[in-house]
Amino acid sequence: MRASWKIVAGMVLAAGLVAAPAAAAERVLVAGATGRTGAALMVELKKQGYDVRGLVRDAARAKEELGEGYELVEADVRKKRQVAAAFAGGVDYVISAIGSRGWVGANSPQFVDYVGTKNLADAAKAAGVKHFVVISVGNAGPAYDHASNAALGYLGYWKTRGEDAVKASGVAYTIVGPGGLEDGEQTTKGIKLTSRADYKTARINVGDTAMLAIDALKNPGQRNKSYGAVHDAALPRDAWKQAVAGLSEEKLGLPPLVIDQEKMVSIDALDPADAPIQRFMFTAYGIWFRGQEIAIPGSDAMFCTVSNEHNTLLNWFPRDRAWKFQVLYDPDADTPSGALATCEKRAPG
Repeated sequence: MRASWKIVAGMVLAAGLVAAPAAAAERVLVAGATGRTGAALMVELKKQGYDVRGLVRDAARAKEELGEGYELVEADVRKKRQVAAAFAGGVDYVISAIGSRGWVGANSPQFVDYVGTKNLADAAKAAGVKHFVVISVGNAGPAYDHASNAALGYLGYWKTRGEDAVKASGVAYTIVGPGGLEDGEQTTKGIKLTSRADYKTARINVGDTAMLAIDALKNPGQRNKSYGAVHDAALPRDAWKQAVAGLSEEKLGLPPLVIDQEKMVSIDALDPADAPIQRFMFTAYGIWFRGQEIAIPGSDAMFCTVSNEHNTLLNWFPRDRAWKFQVLYDPDADTPSGALATCEKRAPG
């Protein structure tokens, strides 16, 4: 039977035919959804019609802060299985706005900015995510010598390690490196985007940072790009769109740590004593550790990185002007604590 057609209020309707259901909204997982930038992302994504899922540590508290209308899943980004579970049911895009909240302890950059970001990257790859956006900082990445910056080198190092995990995952990515963050919604100010090698410290607010991150989800010009972003009143509002399209893809920021397969019973250098980077391996309480030391120019101190993923901390001691690493107690691995070592410059030979 032929369907009869009517034109009503400018719309064509077919009598007896059922309209096709609307396509499901694409889902964006926002990690760090209750932070300043994360909250701005949640609001703006919802306005733009995305299905928004917030990854939070405490759903009840997040609901109080964000209000109704958001899907919230509880997960600790430092715990791989919890992060993987947060992708249940499918996720199209990920925006990570996580950030460490201290220099020492389980909320330090090693565990949040590196381990947390790596866990998200691994889960995104397994879930077939279309695009992963990291909101990092302008002065992280391969353009910076983190070892020579006693104040922020520790943070920059672990943020760069996290970014490298995303770059190496095979998932399309964008790394947004905002300048000093200020509160505020989107503005009409000009935004200056640069490679991070050319980044100069300035300010930008969370609303405009969120706008850049959301644009990256579907903008081919932002695919596999990393950049610094600051306000610049001298620029037209949309000047950043042409700037980002002209940026080159950023290489990995750090050489991978090489794991020597030989069992070590004490700290042993894996490189000549006069090498600029000295890799080493040691055991503590039966746990194998690996790491590397990099000389800080003009100093007798060394920049140390040590990792067995979850059982070490790297701390800067300003009074001693030294980096120290500590073996932690991990109840799940039954690892005792107490091993503390300082990186010291070794004489050749």
